[in-house]
Amino acid sequence: MKKKDKMKLIIRIVILSIICLIFLFPVWLMLVNSFTPARAFLKMPPRLVPYIFTLKNYEQALSLRYLPRWIMNSLGVMIVIIVLGVFVNGGAGYVFAFARFKLKNTIFIALLLPIFVCRYTVLISQFIVVGKLSLPGLVAVL
Repeated sequence: MKKKDKMKLIIRIVILSIICLIFLFPVWLMLVNSFTPARAFLKMPPRLVPYIFTLKNYEQALSLRYLPRWIMNSLGVMIVIIVLGVFVNGGAGYVFAFARFKLKNTIFIALLLPIFVCRYTVLISQFIVVGKLSLPGLVAVL
């Protein structure tokens, strides 16, 4: 390997490592805060290493009566969404790849447009609609 190529590789590795650290920082902070007492959780600046190590948060979470039910609800919703997504999106992808029909490009663009809208811009209106329909807390809302 040439010296110039080695330098490019080293620079690329350093840049990717920095990006990786930036993305992993919130995960590390959550993990550290999960082992600290509730009051110490909100102190500023946040600590990168827990100064008071405790498992009380996990004891409290695992002692909740409905925790298994909540986990099973989450798993059920997740599995249904994934399976439906694979079948619907796979079918749509097949149709757009191999079928020829009028307005194919227009429909394809119309299906892609919601990707470019930030989901948080419609979040407030979704909360309002769910609240007015008296649906909060139902799995069907997901």
